[in-house]
Amino acid sequence: MSKHVPFHCQDIRICAAALLDGQLSPAEEQLMEEHLFECQECSDFLGQLEEQHMQPPRLQIIQDDEYWSEMDSVLQAELERAESNTSKGISLQWGILYAAILLLSLLWGGYEHQKVKQLEYVVQTQQHTLESLTKQAEQHQSKSVVYVPAKMEL
Repeated sequence: MSKHVPFHCQDIRICAAALLDGQLSPAEEQLMEEHLFECQECSDFLGQLEEQHMQPPRLQIIQDDEYWSEMDSVLQAELERAESNTSKGISLQWGILYAAILLLSLLWGGYEHQKVKQLEYVVQTQQHTLESLTKQAEQHQSKSVVYVPAKMEL
């Protein structure tokens, strides 16, 4: 009867370095050991990692006062430059946004102006047409037409 192992080969590969560095909890270590007991492929993989004897690099801490004073002056210059950039007024992004809004407003205004011109032309054309029709109607009205009812007998 096979016992179910909650750690899979993928989990072992992910956690192998943490196991070798002693960074796993006791429960995780136990689950890994159970899997390694049943899976020869993962045991071989972990063995190969152990053979590499990788050590973290030794870092030299810089304690030179001159280095830190130079670093402080560089940082101070960066802070001053950043403050001067923010105090210049409108940033480049806001300027571009303002220019885009202004351009859209001008284009919209031009479009609306064209619509007004077209409507003025239509009104003017209709006004001329109405004047022409009024003149024609006046000419036809000069002929008087009289209505005389017919007499009819009942």
